[in-house]
Amino acid sequence: MLKYGIIIHKPALTFIDQLELLKSRGLIVENDANAIQVLNRVNYYKLSGYSLSMRINDKFVPMTTFNQIYRLYLFNKEFSLALFDLIESIEGTIKTQIAYYMAHQYGATGYLNAEHFRNANWHLNFMDLCERSIERNKRLGYVQHNLNTYGSLPVWVMLEILSFGEVSKLYGNMILKDQRCIAKGVFGVAPNKLKNWLEVITIIRNRCAHHGRLYNTYLSIPLNLYRDMRSQGVNSKSYYALLIIMKKLVLKEAQWSRFVDSLERLLINYADVLELNRLGFKGKWRDVLSL
Repeated sequence: MLKYGIIIHKPALTFIDQLELLKSRGLIVENDANAIQVLNRVNYYKLSGYSLSMRINDKFVPMTTFNQIYRLYLFNKEFSLALFDLIESIEGTIKTQIAYYMAHQYGATGYLNAEHFRNANWHLNFMDLCERSIERNKRLGYVQHNLNTYGSLPVWVMLEILSFGEVSKLYGNMILKDQRCIAKGVFGVAPNKLKNWLEVITIIRNRCAHHGRLYNTYLSIPLNLYRDMRSQGVNSKSYYALLIIMKKLVLKEAQWSRFVDSLERLLINYADVLELNRLGFKGKWRDVLSL
């Protein structure tokens, strides 16, 4: 049992009570019945997070409406889905490139050898992660086939069943020359930058997957940006900065162009409630993100 203290929590509120609490703080509710339906679907605590920029000392700024808060929630949902789609593409590319490189450099099971990595202790922990991943996925046909035929998984299968976070850490422990071959050879970036970018993207992937709030929040780890980006005032913990570096990691130009087009439509659609600076956007963002 978790024990963090003995202070009694506030009593749980009914959906009607939640709405009345919002009203008592000055929120304009256009339609009570519709608002109650929203509160039935969206956790009050989650929804209230989108109103942080609309409150002063827990009182709503005059003329703030329930619909404005809900529209920010809907924007966040669509923005999160769009980001997640890009991240899935980046994840697939990273797994493919690492597996391809290691297989040709060290053989199908070269990842099992600690000598091919920087830190032997970390590699030992990585082997434990691999064993647990195999246990979770042992009923998959292609996993069963390789285990029954060879007794182990080749790197191109192992990386498929590892999480993006685990593969990101694998890259972080690769020997510098190997990191450089992937970072410079595939993406045209420095290996220390790619290492940092993958760490950050892994965190955001999980935030998107769990429907976390992105709007009016910051990245938990700053991105390793280029000097010219910093000189232009790009916030290294902003989602705008994240999009700038993701542009370098999405290899399909058509996919990136479609994303930028859809992002512009999304921002226009929610322009009545959005403050772009709360995502870190600056100036002519479309020109910066376009290919």
